[in-house]
Amino acid sequence: MSLRRLRWLPILGALLALGACSLTQLAYNRLDLVARWHLSDYVSLDADQEQQFDAAFAELWAWHRRNELPQYAEELRALAAAVEQPLTQPMLEKLLQRLKARQAAVLEQFATLTCALAPRLTDAQVDELLTALAEARTEFSEDEVEIPEAKRRRNDEREVLSQLRRWLGSLTASQRELIGEWGAQHSPVSAAWLAAQRRWDAAVAEALADRDQAAFCARARTLIVDRSQLWTPAERSAFASSRLQWMNLVEALSQTATTAQRKYLRKRLLALAEDFDALAAAPEGPASP
Repeated sequence: MSLRRLRWLPILGALLALGACSLTQLAYNRLDLVARWHLSDYVSLDADQEQQFDAAFAELWAWHRRNELPQYAEELRALAAAVEQPLTQPMLEKLLQRLKARQAAVLEQFATLTCALAPRLTDAQVDELLTALAEARTEFSEDEVEIPEAKRRRNDEREVLSQLRRWLGSLTASQRELIGEWGAQHSPVSAAWLAAQRRWDAAVAEALADRDQAAFCARARTLIVDRSQLWTPAERSAFASSRLQWMNLVEALSQTATTAQRKYLRKRLLALAEDFDALAAAPEGPASP
């Protein structure tokens, strides 16, 4: 089971990461099919449950198209204007907080969907779901935690290089050097993340055991919207440190961005904003199979 399958929960908000305009519209207009496909990786629904999921997801999807996409477009245009000058940590912090608020709004809606669907799961389906989560964590451990530290750092560095080339185009020698320094010095949080996720899985199992109780919806909402409540002080510190190191890197790269890179980034951001505007204005309706 691919780790990517864990990302379907906030998949709506994750569309901000898409880079190619035509692919953004194609992916968004097939989101119901994507969501159903990812859900099938975790639990097999019967026909009635699939129908209920499709109806509930259609409501969530329509809300997202109507309320969230225009705000994404606005954020992208504001960022496109901001990147004409070097970004600072306060600017980045404000951006991250706004994006976090948008993600929370999506997760609130998903919690409502979960509240409606989860009580209808059978014990066998719950066992299937929990087994799938455990398998995903095992795969993550094998791929990200148990590998040699040097390899993990190289993987992280390659991923950063790939994403930056996607948004900035060609990188300068000094920028590649900055990324190399970050790769050598940053504190990996894979083990802390895995521990936190396994603790979350255990809390999900406890909540699902009482899915027929009145308190289930409140428990599900808390687990979906705010996973950080389960972090230990050590994990919270590790994640904060990693986040600061990342912001330091972004700030340093922004300081060294060339005129051509800023123009390239601005063009991509504005194109993506136009995509979101078009999607928001498009008629709502399910994609064709």
